[in-house]
Amino acid sequence: VELRSHDQLLSVLDRLAGERLSYRVLGKGSNLLIGDEGVEEPVLMLGAGFRYVRPEPSGRFRLGGGVSLMKLSNELC
Repeated sequence: VELRSHDQLLSVLDRLAGERLSYRVLGKGSNLLIGDEGVEEPVLMLGAGFRYVRPEPSGRFRLGGGVSLMKLSNELC
């Protein structure tokens, strides 16, 4: 399931909790390996609403769970 916003994520998590289903969360997936047998659980992919890099006043950055390493490196350079 590709989730495009935090609201969608919360809605899906509520439904999965109500059905007592386990799940897996996938960010951008650039360093992911899955066996040929696949996975049994629903996979929640963090989509467009989770691909952000935001500077904080402290000098740190807040990153969305779906940001690519390429976008991160471009934002920090």
